[in-house]
Amino acid sequence: MPARIEDLSDWVRGGVESATADPQLRRAEDAIEAWYARNGRYPDRSEFDPDSPEYELPVGLAIEFCSPRHVVVSGLTSRGTVSRLLVDGEKVGDADGSPGCPLDPDAPDPFG
Repeated sequence: MPARIEDLSDWVRGGVESATADPQLRRAEDAIEAWYARNGRYPDRSEFDPDSPEYELPVGLAIEFCSPRHVVVSGLTSRGTVSRLLVDGEKVGDADGSPGCPLDPDAPDPFG
């Protein structure tokens, strides 16, 4: 029984920690995906203005423009930094820390 309680506690703790990051990451994801939907590719750093009212990105986010096919958005949470990989207009997954851009968006370790 104590192992089950510990598992439940870990699950709840993880959910609370993730909730801190999710709204910020989600807003950034929505802004980047809107760009992708309009242009059929992700912007490069020179094309994307995070201060533009159109994007309304939260403070404290980092965006790595990996290629026209993939970007990584990172934000600080209560458990540290969480990074989200977006490939070809879709969220692939999250990773703890700031692992940077995967070399191959089709083999996105540690995001996939």
